[in-house]
Amino acid sequence: MAVIAVTGATGFVGRHLCEMASSAGIGTRAVPRAALWQQDLDQFLQGADAVVHLAARAHRNRRDVDDLTEAYQADNVELTGRLGEACKTAGVPRLVFVSSAGVLGRYSPPEGFSDESPPAPHDAYTRTKLAAEQLVRHRFADCLETVIIRPPLIYGPGATGSFSRIMQLATSGWPLPLGAMTAPRSLISVRNLCDLLLRVIHARQASGRCLLVADKEVTSVAELVASIRSAGGRRPRLVRVPPAAVALALSLAGRRDEYASLAKSFVVRASSALGRIDWTPPFRLPDEIRWTVACASSAGGRP
Repeated sequence: MAVIAVTGATGFVGRHLCEMASSAGIGTRAVPRAALWQQDLDQFLQGADAVVHLAARAHRNRRDVDDLTEAYQADNVELTGRLGEACKTAGVPRLVFVSSAGVLGRYSPPEGFSDESPPAPHDAYTRTKLAAEQLVRHRFADCLETVIIRPPLIYGPGATGSFSRIMQLATSGWPLPLGAMTAPRSLISVRNLCDLLLRVIHARQASGRCLLVADKEVTSVAELVASIRSAGGRRPRLVRVPPAAVALALSLAGRRDEYASLAKSFVVRASSALGRIDWTPPFRLPDEIRWTVACASSAGGRP
């Protein structure tokens, strides 16, 4: 049985990954957060065929960034370096690092991001994710089989961050001023992402690659809210408010930075290298939204 060591195993993606790995007959070993800073970190990786590195300091409010710059650097860059060194010591052949498509920019050009798009990190999270990517490439490419994954917004049952806020808005039942928020956006279902992660832990052609990934379908904030409400048996109830008015309202509320995630395009053109490992997303976005809403409802949340 193949065995993967997973950092961030108790987080949103980590929980789904461990569950899907078990169903696929792949053993998992959760690497405790406390162990990541221990001198004997390599002991937790002994015998693993690959390490999937999910643990990270995620997005925070912009006003908190100045106070957390060193924490982002430690958790997202220094920790990745420690993990890579521990993989070398433990003899783990492959390190899979989950980064973010956000390292390419806050919003995409009309044609979308591609493998050739230059990085344009825009906050502490994306700057340190890009720095960690560069560290993986430059320090460990000669001694480890490295794979970097760049997903857009990840959604599914238990998602946090932006998708959690969208779910809360969508399930409120109130009319929402989002009808004009029709800019195309790429997302990826947590099950699609985990399916890919389980593929790249052993795919020879994935070694040394940086892979942009996304669901096949592109949506928008307005369509996403309508889909969530439809899956819960509700009417969309979206009001077309001029984007400038939404921007002003967010600015007055001290949340101006959220405007780009609502009104700007963020399209990801999946990496051409995915064809070399014979992978396409197995789950469709409409079905994944219905699954997410059904899970929230069965867990006691409002559909």
